[in-house]
Amino acid sequence: MVGALVPASAASPSREAEDISAATILVTSSNLTVTYSVGGTTKLDVLTISGVQVQPLNGADGYAGYILRLSENAGTGVIAGIDSDLTTFGLLYSNPGAAKALVIQTQPGASAIAGTFFNPQPEVGTIDQFGNACFLDDTTVVTAAVATGNAALLGTLQQTVMGGTAYFTNLSAILQTPLPSVSTPPIATA
Repeated sequence: MVGALVPASAASPSREAEDISAATILVTSSNLTVTYSVGGTTKLDVLTISGVQVQPLNGADGYAGYILRLSENAGTGVIAGIDSDLTTFGLLYSNPGAAKALVIQTQPGASAIAGTFFNPQPEVGTIDQFGNACFLDDTTVVTAAVATGNAALLGTLQQTVMGGTAYFTNLSAILQTPLPSVSTPPIATA
């Protein structure tokens, strides 16, 4: 997922001690620039940046990356113990949004014998508005049903997703092939 920094009044620096005489943050959609001035004799201070938010711009898979000082845009400050391209300030990770739809990850076997378990068993996942897997979803209940055909579905028809996936384990159909297809209705959203 491509992310953008969210310019917000909540993104602000705070200073402790008094060797940093000025600090500002400029936030654009792609950069966070911190400008500071250091005075005093010890040149020792703590600069804390908080309230920075990132929002997704597209539906690519979740993005994870380290927050670090890049050598191609390192600025002019020299900070003891911070090496460009090496020292990380934390991990930035984007979680998927709320579940908006279901997707069949594993279709039941193409043919089956009446009364025997499907092989493989169906697996149904939840996805957000961008199509990202909702691996944090442990609450959505998925109900298996016959989409087409004249068959009765047997077994535990409802499963609660675990890690964004509903795992059916004992589904079978009364009729023999052709096996009915399985469908997933959209998740009702408020």
